[in-house]
Amino acid sequence: GLALLTLNLRPYRWLVETCSIMALLVSVLALMGYAYGVSALYQFFPFSSIAIHTALTFSILSVGILFARPDQGLMKIFSSDNLGGVMLRRLIPGAIVLPIALGWLLLREQRIGLYDSTFGLVLYALSMIIAFTILIWWNSSLLQRAEMVRQQALLQLSESKEREAAILYSSLDAVITIDREGRVLEFNPAAQKIFGYNQADVLGREMSELIIPPDLRERHRQGLAKYLATGQGTVLGKRIEFTGMRADGTEFPVELTITRITGLEHAMFTGFVRDITHRKQAEEKIAYQAYLLENVNDAVIGSDENSIIRFWNTGAERMFGWTSEEVVGHSGREILRSEILHTNRQTVLKILAETGRWNGESIQYRKDGTPITMDVSTITLRDINDQITGYVSVCRDIADRRLAEKELHKIAVRTQALADISQALAAV
Repeated sequence: GLALLTLNLRPYRWLVETCSIMALLVSVLALMGYAYGVSALYQFFPFSSIAIHTALTFSILSVGILFARPDQGLMKIFSSDNLGGVMLRRLIPGAIVLPIALGWLLLREQRIGLYDSTFGLVLYALSMIIAFTILIWWNSSLLQRAEMVRQQALLQLSESKEREAAILYSSLDAVITIDREGRVLEFNPAAQKIFGYNQADVLGREMSELIIPPDLRERHRQGLAKYLATGQGTVLGKRIEFTGMRADGTEFPVELTITRITGLEHAMFTGFVRDITHRKQAEEKIAYQAYLLENVNDAVIGSDENSIIRFWNTGAERMFGWTSEEVVGHSGREILRSEILHTNRQTVLKILAETGRWNGESIQYRKDGTPITMDVSTITLRDINDQITGYVSVCRDIADRRLAEKELHKIAVRTQALADISQALAAV
């Protein structure tokens, strides 16, 4: 009853265990008295005897009280998952059941006259030695297998850490780990190369003072403090672009991804940083080229390998009368109805496949059906496997040039006629 009263009082756990174990010993002693036929074990003069069902009930109740709080006191070891708990759970049942069972069996044989008490005592001791040796040997073999599994797991963990370290140190991206105070814990070789620091110079220092420009540092500190206070962050798990700063103070564009390391008591964060200076320049160049393509006077038309229009600049809109929305996704053959001069389509495709470039003249038609004589320059687009993926054509209206050529031809004819007349007059 005292054990039950103090069951939920953690400081008095020792009292709970003491009372429960004492009651358990008394009840088990009574059960052994009934099993062995020794009344002195369950009768205490001048009190009446303990009934067998009472002793059994008290045994169960005592065990139940002990296991009611398995995470406290002696039961904490018994219920743990480590090797000590495993060993205890395997040995305790044998340590209780084997002596009682062997004692009952040897006492029964002694009472029927198979041997005297001295021989029975020796036999009991020998039986206990054999039984516990077998029990310990069996448990040792199980623990040995468990230890082998643990060693294998440790080896795999070690190999995994080595692989992680190899990946970390061979990564082309900067990998930076910081604690909850923003201090640098890890600074891999790529980070040292990108930002121009040695690892020894940055470990333990605040990251914002090293790689973040002065005008952005306070925002970084506020964001970290807000996340630690509320658990809410606007950049965690996202790929963002911001400005980084090298050791010499120069600023450059970087791409950043921040993740929190889980499973740790204190917050730690890892940032993956990539220098995107060259990409920003590949992008600016492409944007400039796109601007030129959109604003050039000539028609620039891009199509896939099946002549489906994929690009149609403003020059093409102005020249042919079709808007980009009207033609993209449609067949260029149906839109332009090209009539190639001095050759045929199959020959042009063969030249493009062999040389990647063709130049010639073609008659094409505007949206209203008006024909235009064009000077066409076409190049072939290929993928990394050298397969044709499309074509880009630059078309220039040469109608004015043709008129000029005709006028020049007329002038040349008239000039030649005048020259002939002059020679004839000179001869006369």
